[in-house]
Amino acid sequence: MPSYVGHLVHRLARQAPARPVLVGADGRSLTRARLDERTSRLANAFLGAGLAPGDRVAVWMEDVPETVEVYLAAAKASLVGVPIGRLLAAPEAAYVLTDVGARALVTSQGLAERVAPALAATDHELDVLVALGEPGADRTARYEDFLAAGAPDLPTARQPVDDQDVLVGYTSGTTGFPKGALIRERALREILAISATARRLHLYGTGLMTASLSFPAILPADIFTHLFIGGTIHLTNGWDVERVLSTVERIRATYMYLPSPVMLEFAEAATARPDAIASLRTIMHSGSKAPPDKVAAVCAATGGRYVEIWGMMENSGGPVTATTEADLTGDAADIFASVGRPVPACEVRVLDPAGRPLPPGPDNVGELVLASPALFSGYWNNEKATADAVRDGWYRSGDLGWTDAAGYVYLVDRRSDLIVSGGANVYPSEIERVIAAHPGVVEVAVVGVPHPRWGRRPVAVVVPRPGTAISEAEIVALCRSQLARFKAPDRVLFTAEIAHNASHKLLRKKVQEWAESELAATEA
Repeated sequence: MPSYVGHLVHRLARQAPARPVLVGADGRSLTRARLDERTSRLANAFLGAGLAPGDRVAVWMEDVPETVEVYLAAAKASLVGVPIGRLLAAPEAAYVLTDVGARALVTSQGLAERVAPALAATDHELDVLVALGEPGADRTARYEDFLAAGAPDLPTARQPVDDQDVLVGYTSGTTGFPKGALIRERALREILAISATARRLHLYGTGLMTASLSFPAILPADIFTHLFIGGTIHLTNGWDVERVLSTVERIRATYMYLPSPVMLEFAEAATARPDAIASLRTIMHSGSKAPPDKVAAVCAATGGRYVEIWGMMENSGGPVTATTEADLTGDAADIFASVGRPVPACEVRVLDPAGRPLPPGPDNVGELVLASPALFSGYWNNEKATADAVRDGWYRSGDLGWTDAAGYVYLVDRRSDLIVSGGANVYPSEIERVIAAHPGVVEVAVVGVPHPRWGRRPVAVVVPRPGTAISEAEIVALCRSQLARFKAPDRVLFTAEIAHNASHKLLRKKVQEWAESELAATEA
């Protein structure tokens, strides 16, 4: 029974078959009618190859239109799409394939060198292997040949069932092995309306997808949501500010995503080229905590177009909180530091370690928990992790934060990132805020490393701006001038790059491991 999204593609094609709906970074364009036909063919090809409703189809592809086709075809065939990050190494992909019990894998030629070792490390043999481009394995079918073998009709006209599975989105794995968040039909339908509202999308808008399609949250919250509003989806590869601005201007984009590392560069470019962003209604930031000064710079350059969102895959990839244009002149304690208020369908509470609600105020930092109609159905094949994460219908986010008197939410840190030094709580984001304000700093990450007396101590890892000279003593002095002594790091390590995953989230554990290795070498 096709998912709602599968029916939606078919309905859009009947309404306006010639309207463009999906455009690749290379300029290839699909009309609604063509997308409907190709995804129906692919859906029937999957079913014809022996897959049954509920079977998992893993998608390990580059950011091309065919990637979207696979997810929509899976929705039409009542199969479960499983995104695999395009930057993952073979062992990481093998873990996902094994854990989810994938029966099919669709991949693309640019990943061929990693596909074979990943398949070799998977604990079962997949039934269907399809590759875009030249197949790299003996049993692999060519994508276009496989698709062409399917009938062009929608597999069935029956309506979707609320509890059927649609997606399994694996968390970024910043700690331990990633977990597969299971998204069902009911939650997916909820998130379409919630996301469209929070992102301020309007009917028939044009979205420039600047985040990778292998980031699982982009599928329900951005791709499917733009289909929901009858919009047009433009794909792009990578994040070059000038190229993105030129594309926004050329296609008259109404929506785009802005990652943290390029916020200041984007603000400077947008200030110099205001006509390039004239069509935009939404510039959305999410996925990692943005320094308030960077948010303020983007808002100054773009007006009320900026939207800050807090969300996670466990909420079907959609928002829990969001800012609005009116918030810039509203009654938030500090709107540039806030992720906004809970969207109307969601409720957020702050709990102390004993699970008791905390009152508003920056001194009352606790774990943020949420209730939402779009909440995931649990972690795939992991009852213990599900029971730990969801209690009495409330999802324990693992994020630490507080609320103000007006109901705005403020993120402080991940609970797992908290540094306990000499019995005192040290939040990395506090230190990062101070260091990030230095004009010679491009990026900073603060991690806790073992210390014989204090248990752990904060260490700053800094990416300096090219052409600038910054010393360790200068950064240490800056921190000591603005922070309590126990919070200020006494060591600063410089590097050309800080580790992030495909969704631009800081891989703090990898940064911590690198810092410990560097300190061991220099302090031995």
